[in-house]
Amino acid sequence: MLLVNLTAHAQTSSAPLEPGAPGSDALPFLTELLARYTHATTYHLEYMEEHQFDSEFSRNWSKAYITSIVGPANHYRFERRGEFGSAVQVSDGQTESTYYAPLNQYIHQPTPTAGPSEVMSHADAAIGLSRLRQIQSHMKNFVYLRSMVRTATFVPEQTIEVAGKSMSCIVITTEGEMPDAQSLITIRLTFWIDKHTKLIRKSTQRSEGELTAEPGPLPPKTYPRSSPSRVCRNLLN
Repeated sequence: MLLVNLTAHAQTSSAPLEPGAPGSDALPFLTELLARYTHATTYHLEYMEEHQFDSEFSRNWSKAYITSIVGPANHYRFERRGEFGSAVQVSDGQTESTYYAPLNQYIHQPTPTAGPSEVMSHADAAIGLSRLRQIQSHMKNFVYLRSMVRTATFVPEQTIEVAGKSMSCIVITTEGEMPDAQSLITIRLTFWIDKHTKLIRKSTQRSEGELTAEPGPLPPKTYPRSSPSRVCRNLLN
């Protein structure tokens, strides 16, 4: 569920990615594209992420602004501003600082040699800080995206606007399902890929299925989940 603006140095194939005609199989193209993201060692992502959830009895919408930057020599910055407050973790290669605004929690320590430390806090901050942990592992999410896709198809190219600039994009639609789900959850992903840079500029994900309640004293119940969708839009060119 990522829309990214990526400057990546990836240890993957240097062969150019060439799109096919509308209606043709896009799975090899998409597989190679996501692999380049997965294996990127340095990158710079800034984007806006929107989530929308609709069911028979409830509706929820949220938006977040996300920055995820990884450079050489343990330089990095992870930041999220959204419904659970602001959280940031930054390192200059020597010192790591982590700040979580809702609790005024601030940690200042030597940068771990193995990369960013896992942010920890008490239960009140669990959701907000878990979102920051997700940002730390952005590139691994592309492996998960690929695992959901069963088929992918090129559709006609489109021009979209990103930060006030028009971009001609290759468009790929996919069909798949949520891996390891207790019940069938179908997934439909659409990617808008910059025709010139081969970077993902926009993506949407629509999920449909049943949401299962957590087990408790009573047998778990299932609740119908109708047309939940998640949309991401890029902020920068």
